[in-house]
This record gives sequence, C-alpha cells and structure tokens, in this order.
Amino acid sequence: AFFCAGTFLLVREAHFGVTDTTLTFLCTLTVYFCLRLNETGRVRDFVFAAIFAGLAASTKYPGALLIFPIFTAMFLRFKQEEKLKLFFKESRFWILVALGFITVFAVSPYMILDFKTFYKDFSVQVFQSVGATSLISTGYWYHLRFTLALGLGLPLLLAAIISLIYWGVRRKASDLIIISFSLGYFLVMAPTSRPFVRYSLPIIPLLVLTAADGLVNLLNHFIKGNKELKIGLTWLAAFLILSPSLNSIVSFNQLMAKKDTRVQATEWINSNIPSGSVIAIDGLVYNNLVLTESPVQTRMRIDQFFPNFYTEHIGANFSQIFPGPNYQVYPTCNLYPPILQISSKQMSTSAEASQLYDMIKQVGATYLVTSQYRYLPFYTDNWVRLQPALAGRTKLLKQITPFNPTSKTVPQFDQIDAFYLPYAGFDAVTHPGPLVNIYQLK
Repeated sequence: AFFCAGTFLLVREAHFGVTDTTLTFLCTLTVYFCLRLNETGRVRDFVFAAIFAGLAASTKYPGALLIFPIFTAMFLRFKQEEKLKLFFKESRFWILVALGFITVFAVSPYMILDFKTFYKDFSVQVFQSVGATSLISTGYWYHLRFTLALGLGLPLLLAAIISLIYWGVRRKASDLIIISFSLGYFLVMAPTSRPFVRYSLPIIPLLVLTAADGLVNLLNHFIKGNKELKIGLTWLAAFLILSPSLNSIVSFNQLMAKKDTRVQATEWINSNIPSGSVIAIDGLVYNNLVLTESPVQTRMRIDQFFPNFYTEHIGANFSQIFPGPNYQVYPTCNLYPPILQISSKQMSTSAEASQLYDMIKQVGATYLVTSQYRYLPFYTDNWVRLQPALAGRTKLLKQITPFNPTSKTVPQFDQIDAFYLPYAGFDAVTHPGPLVNIYQLK
C-alpha cells in the first residue's frame, strides 16, 4: 500500500478523468479474485472474478487481457483438484465464462444492438494501436526505460523485476497468477503504436506488490529474531527505494498547482484587449484559451444542440450570465485544418503560411494568439507553418513562457499526449501550458 501510494505514475494519472484508472481498479480486483478462486475453489470467487473481468473489458478493451490470470488460476485450481481432464466440463468454468460475457453485454449492450458501429469503431482502435505508423519510438525497451523507469523510479522498477524473476523460480500458484497478467499485459500492450504512459497503469499495482514482497523476503532472509530492527530497516529501505518516485510526485504536484499559461493569457487578454475584438487562436484545440465568446457565437454554439435555449434563457441576460469582456474567437484549426503526421519541414512553405494568414485576416481578426512547445512538436505544428507569414505583419504584445530560463535540464515528455508538463526533468519548466504569444495584426 505504501509503494502504491508513493508511485509517481499512479499519482500522476489519478489527477485526470481517464478510464485507465477505473480499468486499473477493476483489473486489480479481478486478479484478487483469481487468487481467491485458486485458493478456495468456491463458486463465489469464480462469480466475482467473472463480473469484475467483464466490467474491466467493458471499461476498456485491454481489460480482455485478464483472460491470462483467469485461465492460469483455473488451470492451477483444477490441477490441484485433479480435474484437468474435465477442464471444459467443469461447471465453474462455464459459470465464469457465461457471467463474464453477460456482464460485458449488460453494461455495453450496443456491442450487440449496433454491432456494425461497434465493429467499425473497434477496427479503428485496433488499427491505431497496431497498424498505424508510430509518431515516436515504441516497444518493450521504450516502456522499460521511459514509462516504467520514470513512472516507478528506477529502484522500484528493479526491485519489481528481480522479484518477478524470483517468483518465476519459486513457482507458487499465486506468483504465477500475478506474473501471467503482468507479463502477458506488457507483452501485448508494449509494442502498440500509441504508447501513452497511462496504458501501463493496470500492471503497476502488481509490480509494486512484487517489489514489496521481494523487499520483505530479502530482509527476512538476512535478519533473524530482532523484530524491531527488521521493521525499522524495512521502512528505511522502502523510503530509499521509493525516494525518486516521491520526489517526482512532489515536483509534479507543485507544478500542477501553478497557473497554466493559457489561463494567464486569457487573463491578460481580458485586461488589455477591448471587448468585442476579433481574435484568431492558432493551433490545435489543446491550445485554445478560455475566452468568453461574443453573444452571436455563443448563440450559434448553443443552438446546435439546444434550439431556442439561448433565446429563452440567455438572450438579454447575456452580460449577467457572462460578466466581463467577450470576443469573437476564431480557432485557426477550423479555418485551416492542421496536417498531422507530416514533418514541419514539409508543411512550412511560404504559400501555406500566406494562405493561413489571409484566412485569419478575412474573418476580420485584429489579434492573433499562437502557441508553441519545443518538446511536444506534434501538438504545435501550426506555429511552424504560420511563422513565415508573420514577419513585418504583426506586433508582439505579450509573451507568456512556461520555461525556466536558468535551467539546463532537458525535460522528458509523454510525446503523444497533449499534456504540457514533463514526465521527468521538472525544473526545466515553471508553469503548465505552452509558450503563448499574443500579437496585434497590422
């Protein structure tokens, strides 16, 4: 529990409303009941394992990989009961299989009711994970040296790996069940072409469990009899092993508490640019500011989903509902769709830049907000394309930077996630968010 509470990757992802955290919880519960069904053989444990596995698979497709610990646990249990030859005739096996599928379809009924759409969406997900060209270097080594080494801290990762090897040699039933999921999940998920660090979450609680078990076994082997000394050394060793991860948690949370550069830019615009001005915001949706749109734009946006709602409930009360300045906002990603998966060198032509600049002027923009982030090039490519057209046509009013000018550290990022805080090397930045430039167009 102490290792889990102090693991950087778990704490980092707990800040966000992503399904990976729910998946991790359900996977851990399923593995627990796999251990229980192997130990007791009771129908109740088979039932709970099936239900939580079904919920996990319905939450996110990788939950289906729980088939590894489930079948390992059943195999070991039936072997213990000398019923291996009756594996597929055993009623508990069919209870588990049936309940697993029933749970999946009960909470995700449109997998059946609209199978065509489900199959189409599922195929897209599979292609993006397996068939698409990766934007960065991926694979087993990437996740070992980056996702796990930085997400757990190198000492904790090494402790987990050594303990897993020891468990493989020890070959206890519980060891093999946990190894089957940890190793099986890693081998299947690591080569995907979209290696978000959060995709590794489901195996993290099990890895830190193996590390803790290895530490306790090691101290029990070398220290006999002196209980107080053993407890003290256990806590000391645990803190030392966890110290890199704890340091990352503190640094990350301190940065998370700082004001994002996009919020700073919004506040500066509200204080310095007249209400009603037309502002173009360059970049992808991740770079948009939280500006209040003009009444006309607000009405158009609301009427798309709730016709007449604006007229009946907002209308003349706009200034009371949305106090402060409002603007006509035009994101350039709507004017000129960004071309992803093409290098900046190919995109950065004077013709493209002039075309985008002309489109910005055609909507009547008198101000332009751009974002750039040299460590996340996939999410700030528009700036590279637009920059050649700005020379001599703009006046820089304000620049808001997230970078620490005195730091020589090169931060490391989850490259395919549009998240403007580092995964390591935290002293290189002072605030979350991209570098924001606010221009007045001539």
